[in-house]
Amino acid sequence: MSIETNVRALKALGDIMRLRILGLLLERECCVCEVVQVLDISQTRASRNLARLYKAGLLKMRKIDLSVGVFILLGFVVLVYMSINFGDLTIFGREYYVVSTRFSNVSGLQENTEVKLLGIPVGQVDDIRLENYNPVVKLLVRGDIDLPEDTIASIRTQGLLGEQYVYLSPGGLPMDIPKDGSGVIRETESPIILEEVIGQLIFGGAEDN
Repeated sequence: MSIETNVRALKALGDIMRLRILGLLLERECCVCEVVQVLDISQTRASRNLARLYKAGLLKMRKIDLSVGVFILLGFVVLVYMSINFGDLTIFGREYYVVSTRFSNVSGLQENTEVKLLGIPVGQVDDIRLENYNPVVKLLVRGDIDLPEDTIASIRTQGLLGEQYVYLSPGGLPMDIPKDGSGVIRETESPIILEEVIGQLIFGGAEDN
């Protein structure tokens, strides 16, 4: 097995969603539509992640079914390594829970980007979708992290032009957001759109003159 093949496989496994897909396929062979249904993701996202696993040599594809390929042992080695080094991450991300939140705008935010609590990474963006013309963002948060019900979710940027991420600011309510997948963060702050700010400065200055 070449170094290039190993690197490709390691990169493919460095994502929680792909680990969840791999976990499902370890339990049984299934088609793409089953992956979509069981993991509650879009078909586009499922296909994209399956293609990444296939190109890394971690899957065998048939006309109907998908099954785990010959590099699965390498995958388990990686998972053990991640569990040791990241502590709270167990196989297939089962120590994470889902929290949903709505923003008026998610410009620039991507799936798999970091979620931080007071500046410390505690998870990642799992899914971004549009519901009734409102962007809905699903977050995967570490199971050992308790979030008060009045937690505020903000979309921020690393530096001036860096990657965007979700920043969580805990509130002071005694009740915590449930960890059964039904939890919702209701207080949100959308990102500042640089183009709009520049436009307001330009046209606002023109009106003043």
